[in-house]
Amino acid sequence: MKLHVFKASSNAKAMAMIHDAFGPDALIYNTRSVPNGIEVLAGPPLGEDETDADRMVTVNIADPESSNKKESQSQAIIRIENKPVADNSIDAMKEQLHILNETVSNLTRQINTRYLDMFHMSDDEKIIKRNYLFYYLNKLGFRGNFCHQFANQYLNARKSHEDINEAKIESALLRSIKTGEIDYGDEQMVCALVGPTGVGKTTTVAKMANRYIAKYGPEGLGLITTDFNDITGKNRLLNYSWLFNVSVEFVENADELSHVLEQMRDKKLILVDTHGVSQRDTEKVTKLLELLESQGSTVQVCIALPGNVQEAVLDEIARAFSTPNLHSCILTKQDECISLASALSVCLNYKMRISYICNGQDVNNDMHTADARKILHQIISESTGMKKITEENLFKNMERAERVPRKKKLPSLTVRS
Repeated sequence: MKLHVFKASSNAKAMAMIHDAFGPDALIYNTRSVPNGIEVLAGPPLGEDETDADRMVTVNIADPESSNKKESQSQAIIRIENKPVADNSIDAMKEQLHILNETVSNLTRQINTRYLDMFHMSDDEKIIKRNYLFYYLNKLGFRGNFCHQFANQYLNARKSHEDINEAKIESALLRSIKTGEIDYGDEQMVCALVGPTGVGKTTTVAKMANRYIAKYGPEGLGLITTDFNDITGKNRLLNYSWLFNVSVEFVENADELSHVLEQMRDKKLILVDTHGVSQRDTEKVTKLLELLESQGSTVQVCIALPGNVQEAVLDEIARAFSTPNLHSCILTKQDECISLASALSVCLNYKMRISYICNGQDVNNDMHTADARKILHQIISESTGMKKITEENLFKNMERAERVPRKKKLPSLTVRS
């Protein structure tokens, strides 16, 4: 019986050729990539008294599209002697081992490249590049909608023949990140920090106040809070005000906010600590934003995005607190997250500028001006480090499992009624 080597430009074409030659029950013995496409070793279904060792001859059958124009269309016949193991045929054993290794390697490649649901099997060069983009972005920790948007923008901005590699992807990411410290210019700056409860707004306001006082002194600083319900938060802010020697005013509605802002017209920077509102409570979010927007463009809004929550939740926060007066965002709780990839992807999706990175509770030290290179470096290094840790833990668990003696299977008990 003859085994045939089918050569085609793609896997789909090779399968079609095998189906036409041997039908839907054809047996696939090996698949491997070749310079002109793909090469598949296949044969017809086994007969009743037939074994794989009975199949002696392999014939090359090539798809015309996969052949080089300079090559002849005729294919040579290659004979493979599949002698029984008892004949001590070393060559036959080596050939069988080679085929087995090729099959295992091919299956491994397929598993490694198909674990992402957004991958598409295709011969189109643009789709191959798109798959590579998704693979590397996922490796860095980016997920979901950001990968689709970034891939579309990246591919549309480049020529189809331009090559792609990790360095170019990182360079494109770096150019997309917008950063910038809050500018305390000659004009008055009113900055309101918004976000859900527990994201670190009050602590961040204290850090911003501390940075300003260290540079300009307390005379030009004013503090406002809209939080009447959270007594703990209010006392904490009062404690900071006593420490900084800065007065704190409380407002509840648009008229009170206008009045307090008028009283503080000589202040260079006014920080507004808003009460925590769930991003899913549409009514309360709308009321808070209306309070801040009642002053026109006077009040600039900063969104506090915690780095230790899921990307879908960060997307909800960014969408809920989006306002025409949005100035930038501040990433909090960096010390409680593995990577800032999720937070960064949301910032890029909504084209938000990142002003500061907060990574702890220390008011004096745990706040830094956002730097695009440092953010991207942290994401790349953390993704590599976590992969190494995961692999090490996997090997440790495998070794531990091998050392644990297997329990003997207990005989089943029959309960008689």
